[in-house]
Amino acid sequence: MENETGLERTRAALAAFFAYYRRTEHMWHVSFRDVEAVPALQKPMNQVQQSQYDIGEDLLRHFEVSDGRCAALAATLHHALAFSTWSSLKSHDLGDEAMEEPPASGARRP
Repeated sequence: MENETGLERTRAALAAFFAYYRRTEHMWHVSFRDVEAVPALQKPMNQVQQSQYDIGEDLLRHFEVSDGRCAALAATLHHALAFSTWSSLKSHDLGDEAMEEPPASGARRP
């Protein structure tokens, strides 16, 4: 895994996260729905979000990007790892492979 590019690592991370979200979808829907109303959920949910942030930061370190593009890539990585992103993509009837493909990774300028 040490020699993988940022894109390869991101694909692997998204595949793992999205497979997990698919298996535990109901739990996440209920947890995010109830987090404000159930104080006992707040600490664990904050820990989940911090863990996702840390993983996004780790993925970012494996990309070679200019300082000007770093913030945009960081935001995209953090967004891609979120359950809400997976849930939204799922609502568009995208298959796992399509959801795991980082945005614009196959795009070419006209």
